[in-house]
Amino acid sequence: MCHIDCISFVFPDCIAPSTLHINALELFTIIVALKHWAPQLQSHKFVFACDNSAAVVVINCTTSKDPFMQRCLRQLWFTAALFDFEVLALHVLDKHNLLTTSVIGIQIL
Repeated sequence: MCHIDCISFVFPDCIAPSTLHINALELFTIIVALKHWAPQLQSHKFVFACDNSAAVVVINCTTSKDPFMQRCLRQLWFTAALFDFEVLALHVLDKHNLLTTSVIGIQIL
């Protein structure tokens, strides 16, 4: 089962896109999407595709030296525990990415 849905949001005032690295912003976007779809993902294992290799690495390694990204990971794991889902990130090279960079592909296993 593959979900291709879109969400749109404005970064909250507490997150200034001009002061955060793109890797942190990409990870934040992933967290927002996962929290948005958490009820539908409940009790599933799934893989999502992302073209940002840093976001993929910190999710799969479950840690980051960057304080903002580590806070995002805590939100991810809290949401995963709350909704009983397991997540794995897959890096997709830009040249193989048929979806726009703002879309996260989620494959439920």
